Amino acid sequence: MYDLLMYYLPFILILSRGLIGLIILFGLKNPFIRLHFLPAFVTGASFDILDGIICRTYGGSHYPLIIGKLDSYADFVFYLSAFVFLLAYHKNSIDKLKYFLFGILILQIISWIYSLIKFGSLTSYHPYSAKVWGVLMIAGIIELCLINKKRILFIMCIAGVICICEEIAITYILPHKQTNVESIFKAVRIQHDTSLTFKHVKGPFPIEK
Repeated sequence: MYDLLMYYLPFILILSRGLIGLIILFGLKNPFIRLHFLPAFVTGASFDILDGIICRTYGGSHYPLIIGKLDSYADFVFYLSAFVFLLAYHKNSIDKLKYFLFGILILQIISWIYSLIKFGSLTSYHPYSAKVWGVLMIAGIIELCLINKKRILFIMCIAGVICICEEIAITYILPHKQTNVESIFKAVRIQHDTSLTFKHVKGPFPIEK
């Protein structure tokens, strides 16, 4: 029973994160939503960190590919809602970071388009760099909302660029779609193992003269 619950928990966390994002987006002018944005964001971002850990712990290869698509859609809705909220209520504070934030958004879109071109669908790797990015994002938005500082957000922007660039590199390296690839090194190992398997299956062929 416990294993069954843990298997389906990532789906629950992903759907909950997407729902939180939708509530924030459609309730931007609602005073209650504005007042509770910070705990809602921390909850949703924590779900984002946890679902990857649980997927990897309980065997990411056993999850259907749909979980990768759901995770990507939930990420887009949730983090877009946070970005729109910051623009609406903390525009002056993040004005100097807006080019970094727009750059991250564009880079993420490029990553998604590349994965669609290569694999025909969105990817969900849950790399360790994404966890670092997520933690910094939580800390940065807490800092911004509570004391109106953006020091951590600046570091978060750098971490975001590194994370997305790593995801693009993983997509480039992988010979086929794979979920829960925690680093570039894991992608290289998968490529190497696939190459060895292919050579073993194909075998040597005589050259026709």
